Amino acid sequence: MGIDIADRKRTDEALRKSEEHFRRLTEQSPVPIAISNERGEIEYVNEQFVRTFGYTRDDIPNIDAWFVLAYPDPEYRREVQERWERSVETAIRSHSVISPHEYRVSCKDGTIRTVEIFGSIIGAWEQVIFNDVTDRKRAEETIKESRERFKNLVEASSDWVWEVDEHGVYTYASSKVRDILGYEPEEVLGKPPFDFMPPEEAERCFSIFKEIIESQKPFSLLENINVHKSGRRVVLETSGVPFFDNTGTLKGYRGIDRDITDRKSAEETIRYQAYHDLLTGLPNRALFADLLHHEILEMHRLGKGLAVLFLDVDQFKNINDSFGHSAGDRLIRQIASELKNSIREFDTVARIGGDEFTLLLPLMNRPEDASRIADKVMQTFNKPFIIDHHEIRLTASIGISLYPEDGPDAESLLKNADIALHFAKDQGRDNYQFYNSSISHRTLERIIFENRLRQAVERGEMVVHYQPQRNIKTGKITGAEALVRWNHPDLGTLEPAQFIPLAEETGLIIEIDQWVLSTVCNQVKTWESAGHALPFVTANLSARQFQQSALAGMIGNILEKTGLMPGNLGIEITETLAMRDTELTSRNLDLLNAMGVRLLIDDFGTGYSSLSYIKKLPIHKLKIDKSFITDLAGDKDDQAITNAIVAMAHILKLKVVAEGVETKEQESLLESQNCDEMQGFLFSKPVRAEEFEKLLVSFAGRSET
Repeated sequence: MGIDIADRKRTDEALRKSEEHFRRLTEQSPVPIAISNERGEIEYVNEQFVRTFGYTRDDIPNIDAWFVLAYPDPEYRREVQERWERSVETAIRSHSVISPHEYRVSCKDGTIRTVEIFGSIIGAWEQVIFNDVTDRKRAEETIKESRERFKNLVEASSDWVWEVDEHGVYTYASSKVRDILGYEPEEVLGKPPFDFMPPEEAERCFSIFKEIIESQKPFSLLENINVHKSGRRVVLETSGVPFFDNTGTLKGYRGIDRDITDRKSAEETIRYQAYHDLLTGLPNRALFADLLHHEILEMHRLGKGLAVLFLDVDQFKNINDSFGHSAGDRLIRQIASELKNSIREFDTVARIGGDEFTLLLPLMNRPEDASRIADKVMQTFNKPFIIDHHEIRLTASIGISLYPEDGPDAESLLKNADIALHFAKDQGRDNYQFYNSSISHRTLERIIFENRLRQAVERGEMVVHYQPQRNIKTGKITGAEALVRWNHPDLGTLEPAQFIPLAEETGLIIEIDQWVLSTVCNQVKTWESAGHALPFVTANLSARQFQQSALAGMIGNILEKTGLMPGNLGIEITETLAMRDTELTSRNLDLLNAMGVRLLIDDFGTGYSSLSYIKKLPIHKLKIDKSFITDLAGDKDDQAITNAIVAMAHILKLKVVAEGVETKEQESLLESQNCDEMQGFLFSKPVRAEEFEKLLVSFAGRSET
């Protein structure tokens, strides 16, 4: 009996020591541990359990089983309990540990933690180990979210995201490769980028990528051409960065490909437009100058010459005025096509603006070589051009400069060809001229004169003189003709004949005419406000004005702005203009007549066409050309002509004004023929507004209203 007691004591002591050792181990464990009895009640928890979940040992008696802590609701707790009990039963049957499972448990402070729970069966006891994986799960979730975010960004991006290994073979391709190259990502994997490039591009890029991989450095914005699955070419912009393993060994590159095909196309379009004429597709001035510069260098190297031809289509502005700019554009395209067909394959033709073209002819050793091609170019204008079923016959003027004789560089050759062109125009147009120093000075003077004319209105150098018109029988002032003069700072006062032809040729006449009309209307309104009665003042308009659809609107705006009544303004047109295009002219004249503006035929009697236009046009007066007045006293034919004009005009209920009356004898003859009015030096030359106002004052009470 004593032995049994002793054995039991030894056993109890061993058990105590074992339990003490076990508790010491569990207390030192870095993971939460709970011990439950055969009823599932928690008997013991270690210190880490307390720290992790916040439940003290005093709270343990109130917790029936650990799965009571399961979150968030009773249903989930039942699910956890059932799963745990099945795991325990399995462990008992198999004499193994309880398999781990993840659960969500609620801490005392209400926070939720994710734990991996497993354990073992020790007799009737269950040892439950709680491995807190909350931080790990949070990190995994963060990584998952990051990957999902990256995936979403990659898929949302218009760029193709890729990865290649250290050998340059694709190991990843985003789905955007389908949009960019037409391939599925799987079709790209395992292949190098060069498999999707044209051969010549693959060869170029292979050496570039080889250097990049050897450098192990990032690269960006590398442009390369790929071939879409459909066969079309795609321009990509590639950027990438290297990535390495833990040892620092290069594992490959990751990057993006951006489709810049549309951008490159737009850039090409902009570049093309910067150096080409959009109407004809020919090189423009900038490209021509560049080509000329390079050709000069090449000819210098070869010891050869070249020629520059500067071509201008004669009187092309009349085409625009008569047929409209759209028809003019179509004609320019025809001319460009003919010029290209008239030169050699290696020659260049360019359009540098308006109706001006330049031609570059390399390998010209003699002037005769340039003449031969210039003759061929001129021949293209021998046949008519067809526009809107109309045959248009044109001529051209050409100036030619030669390298190296006429200049060492592009600028001087173009300038001298332009000078030669102006000389060709001075010679009557429809010809070509070579540059030489003797014409340079004359042409330069003309160019300077033209530039000064462009500035004349702006600088206030233009002035209007007024020549009175008188009733032959009563002597009363019936009106005045406004005549423009140019007070040239170096050449003095210039008559219209000295600058109007150039103004018409350059198109400056439009601006000058508008200025004259505005000045005249302002002046007549000023006289009217000062109490000086004047029936009306006439102004001369060029033929080009009557080709402007906005002519009536322009005059209407001036009248409205100045406050002058339309009946106080007269417009003179030449008989030649009236006969040139009756339909077009009459449309503008009808509009002006409807406004109340008075209309006169100037230089009547100098035309050689039917007089039926007088009946059709809304004319108020005829002005007999001074060529019939000069010898009126001694020339019976002139007397017969003037008498016939007056008689015809009166039948048509038109008044007649005789121009250029300088003698009393001329006045008497005109009076005997019942001519209504006269204008000329006999009464007054054209005078400035201030002097004309003095005439009005001196004739106050005698002017007709």
